Amino acid sequence: MWAAFQRRQSVPSGGWADWQPLFGWSTAAPLLVPSADGRLEGFTLAPGGERLTHRWQLSPGGAWDPGEDVTESGVTLVGTPSAAADSTGRLHLFAVTADGRVRTRVQERPSGGWLPWTAFGTRAVAP
Repeated sequence: MWAAFQRRQSVPSGGWADWQPLFGWSTAAPLLVPSADGRLEGFTLAPGGERLTHRWQLSPGGAWDPGEDVTESGVTLVGTPSAAADSTGRLHLFAVTADGRVRTRVQERPSGGWLPWTAFGTRAVAP
C-alpha cells in the first residue's frame, strides 16, 4: 500500500512546485486521464477494493477538487480501473471485479455524475 502525491511545474519548462498529497492509501498506482477540456481526472482504489476515489483539477494545470467517492455498494474491484474519454467528452471506466468480470461505468455527461457499473460482456477474465 502507498499514498499518492503530485507536483507540477511552476512554469512551463521550469522548476517544480512542492509535493502535495493527491490520494490517501491505495493498493495500486493511481489512474490519471485527461478530460475533454484538458483537466486531469484521477482515480485510486483503497485497500480491499471496496472504495474508488475520484478527484479532478478545477482548471487545466490548476488546483484539485477534494473529490468524491464513486464506490457502488456491492461492487468490489480488484485493481485500479482504466479509463478513456469518448467523442462527447464523457469518461468511461473499465475495471475487473472480485468475480473476475469486466464492468464499465460512464459519466452521465462530461465532468458530470456517474451511471451505475454495468457488465462489459459475460466472460470471466480473471480468477
